[in-house]
Amino acid sequence: MDNKLDKKTWDQINEAVEGEVIADPDNHQRTSDAEPEAEPSMAEEYVKDEIMDHENITLPMQKMLLVLDTEVDFFKVDNENVYASIKSDSGITHHKINSRRFNDFLGGLCVSNKINPTKDLLGTLVSTVKYKILNGSTPIEAINFRKGIDSNGNVWILQSIDPKVRYIKITKDGWSIENECPIKIKLGNRSASLPDPVISGKGDFNLLKQYINIPENEIPLFESWLIETNTGVLEYPIIHLNGEAGTGKSTLIDIIHCLIDPIIQPDGSTGGSKRGMIKDVWSMYVGATNTHILTMDNISKTPDWFDDILCQLATGGDFEARQHHTMDESLVLSSHNPIIIGSINQVSTATDVQRRSIYIHTQYLGTSKSKSKLELWDSFMKDLPTIYSGYLDLIAKVLKKRHKADSTDLVSMTDFIITGRTLGQFRDWNISFDDSMKISESIASDNILESNPLAQLLIHTLKESGKNELSMLTSEWSLKLFDNTESMDGDDNTKSYLRSLFTKSQQRRLGENFTPLKPLLRNQGYEFNKKRTNKGSNWTLNKIDESVVTVVTDATSGDNSSPSKSDMSDIGGINSGYDKYNPYNFPSTPDSEENNNG
Repeated sequence: MDNKLDKKTWDQINEAVEGEVIADPDNHQRTSDAEPEAEPSMAEEYVKDEIMDHENITLPMQKMLLVLDTEVDFFKVDNENVYASIKSDSGITHHKINSRRFNDFLGGLCVSNKINPTKDLLGTLVSTVKYKILNGSTPIEAINFRKGIDSNGNVWILQSIDPKVRYIKITKDGWSIENECPIKIKLGNRSASLPDPVISGKGDFNLLKQYINIPENEIPLFESWLIETNTGVLEYPIIHLNGEAGTGKSTLIDIIHCLIDPIIQPDGSTGGSKRGMIKDVWSMYVGATNTHILTMDNISKTPDWFDDILCQLATGGDFEARQHHTMDESLVLSSHNPIIIGSINQVSTATDVQRRSIYIHTQYLGTSKSKSKLELWDSFMKDLPTIYSGYLDLIAKVLKKRHKADSTDLVSMTDFIITGRTLGQFRDWNISFDDSMKISESIASDNILESNPLAQLLIHTLKESGKNELSMLTSEWSLKLFDNTESMDGDDNTKSYLRSLFTKSQQRRLGENFTPLKPLLRNQGYEFNKKRTNKGSNWTLNKIDESVVTVVTDATSGDNSSPSKSDMSDIGGINSGYDKYNPYNFPSTPDSEENNNG
């Protein structure tokens, strides 16, 4: 804020506080004939209206309000929360005024001005500032974590705050390092600095390939997700890293974080979050609001609420709870995050999670190809600046060319699909982005089907009938499915569970169990729709007539046609670098040395 107190006013303040000196932002080069502000500042109002003698406003309080007004800018992000923009030799950083960081700053500011930072003084200062900002004319501004997008569509990434605040600005024409940013971006207590990139246009993103052990047919999804974490606006895909123990899932998480949102590890190094399963909804939202990428690793099982919160955070969600020490006030936490789930198996079987997710599988390399983590990490950290520069180059190219991408057949994850199709215009992948998505969706759907006996029973019943369509009332479906339970594959426990769904007491809820199965069955090639009749709800299950699509896999052909399910085992072709009969066999041929950053 720009204060215009004249020299006489400063002298009065200093004399009143027992001769202590207040830092004058203009170095006392003020004149008594300086033009007054149109709107008095917060401190000036106190000096004018409460001039040194109000019994409820102490002199240290008045002095610190004036100091705050000259050294700190405040803004509100909504009608409840106020942030401080703190200026220092490093640059400008943004902190919530109720946070420990701001409390520590405020205490240090008091000491530097020879005022005892008592708990009551600090609390009163925060309350006074918050009241003034929330009830004044200060406009609402957004606060972003790690990255943000300005009104012109440019991406801004907060690279570091120590020793200097530095931003990376990415436009359609390239990227640059900046000391100031037009939007507000913050970091968390454990956030580390991103790598120092090399010269724009001189990076090599292809170097990353030697450090990740995922199949060739998943590379388009993985690279597109990395780009989307910094260009996404509406919805972030949830990335599931699945693989047996010892295949490098945790190492891959560290690599991802080093490129996008590095975290300070307990040993002082940088890497990714290693948190396990979060205990409740509140804790999950708190964790999400203090990071850009929300990561959970080594997950084996999840609570009932977990799937719903995953979807909320991926699309942007709120959690509201009662404010502590009140009866009728609430606290709202809002967050919007890319999410990483590391697990041996696919932990979520919810179709709503599946349609917002991509699935990446780490592969066992064998002892002959494995490296020690120390050897791999030393090599990766040496290549990281070059890889990161190539990554920034790709973001700039996506911003420039995304308007030319095919925008048809978009159902969910629309931003991500556009990003993937755009990236495919200048990346030398062995498989198109759309084909990669088809394979991922098919395998995830098969995994979910294996864990859903009711969906299996519906498909079994249609096949047993010898027809392409079955249409019945809910009560008729109940009887039909009960009769077919014995003839389907499955153990006694599964069949006992299914029979319990078709009892008279459960028949009314059978329709509720049918509804979530619709997207799962659709992914398996079946339509399952409900129609209301005078007799009740009528459900029709029919096989979708899919035409066979021939997939051209030559990367130079430019054919992005999607495969039919019958063709998925043959995606890749004989020169793809992996077994065409097993899309998840890690490539045995060496990576091409050709460097293609677009």
